[in-house]
Amino acid sequence: MLLNKKPGVDSSRDTSSCCGKLTGTGRELRYFMRSIVPIRRHSACSPRGYSLLELVAALALVAGTLVPALELMRHGLQQSIETDRRLQMASYAVSQMEKQLAATAATWAVGSYTGDYAADNNADIRYAAVCSDDPLNGGVTGLLMDLRVTTYYDANGDDALTSDEPRCDFRTQLGRFSTYEALNP
Repeated sequence: MLLNKKPGVDSSRDTSSCCGKLTGTGRELRYFMRSIVPIRRHSACSPRGYSLLELVAALALVAGTLVPALELMRHGLQQSIETDRRLQMASYAVSQMEKQLAATAATWAVGSYTGDYAADNNADIRYAAVCSDDPLNGGVTGLLMDLRVTTYYDANGDDALTSDEPRCDFRTQLGRFSTYEALNP
């Protein structure tokens, strides 16, 4: 389609066929495009953006849904950390119990032992192990050893177990029989 007419002279143009090549001056092309796609001018009373009230309402809706969701995620993360810590304490308690069983079976030594797991990068998890054949502790002198292992999370860092710190306790007994003595001279 050729555009070589002056703007405003003839408005009966054939705009149904847009397959042809548009030629003409820039002013004619602008006029042609204006006649196809009318440009809407904003009046003084039409809104150009969002009002402050709309923004505050949108912010309140977002905050009303986002804050509980973040609170739920925070609570879930805290529970996950606490569960992981308790599983670590149980694993360390079993490990320490096995060490004490092996040492007591070999030497039949009574005593109490304390320490932490700083070598495993867990200095805040500590243990206390007690091996006793005293009847007051549940043992039989020379025949039955009572072994107790407690692992705890030392939250306040005072190297002592307090009542509000999470803990994991294991207890077992080890018998001293002549068969064991014959196998381990």
